[in-house]
Amino acid sequence: MSRVAIERLSKSFRMKGGRVLPVLREVTMAADDCEFVCLLGPSGCGKSTILNILAGLVPPDRGTIAVDNVPVRGAADGIGYVFQRPRLLPWRTVRDNLAFALEPLGLDRSERNRRIDCYLKMVGLDDFAGEYPLYLSGGMQQRVAIARAFALEPNILLMDEPFSSLDELTARGLRTELLALWSQSRKTVLFVTHNAMEAVFLADHIMLMSTRPSTVLERVKVELPRPRSFEDPALLLYQKQVLGVLGVTT
Repeated sequence: MSRVAIERLSKSFRMKGGRVLPVLREVTMAADDCEFVCLLGPSGCGKSTILNILAGLVPPDRGTIAVDNVPVRGAADGIGYVFQRPRLLPWRTVRDNLAFALEPLGLDRSERNRRIDCYLKMVGLDDFAGEYPLYLSGGMQQRVAIARAFALEPNILLMDEPFSSLDELTARGLRTELLALWSQSRKTVLFVTHNAMEAVFLADHIMLMSTRPSTVLERVKVELPRPRSFEDPALLLYQKQVLGVLGVTT
């Protein structure tokens, strides 16, 4: 069963001076329960706009979205979001950043503390719970953001290029950590990237997006066992395949 189903989604934005910029054109895609789906395409093609529509941050012009076969308009319930930047509150400690995100759920203190302790430990930051974001590296801050999203225990996790601002060594470690978290929680993940190797390493399926106004060019199933290795030659073959669809020669 598709956890998320998007049908013929279109979106344009009105620019300064009144010019209309078409961004999405008749986008159709789906993500099954517990599936890790990557949206891969060139910068500016509307990948992030799809996540923002799913999160209820941007209204669509046309098209339908269904979660668990129930049509939704606006924000669907049970969605977590990890942005490109951590977006932590600098005047709150790591622990308090997670507590602040959990406040709208109305959890009792014991459940709130259980979640905070659990997910900070899962990302290896339980010893940094009392620190302020200013004193953490960029990679550690992004791990806090990931723990914050998982602590909401959403059914669907949206991730918008969360590792793109990090150096490759840090990003590679966080990709592995993310998959370890995902393997335990088995949430449905929609992950935006413009990094073909990242998509192949992470995804069950990759939605290959065209240039703007964007549509889905092809859905590629990555049939590689988990856990995966960055040194696996099969990853390079999949990378070559998806780049070929996108018109990039290697």
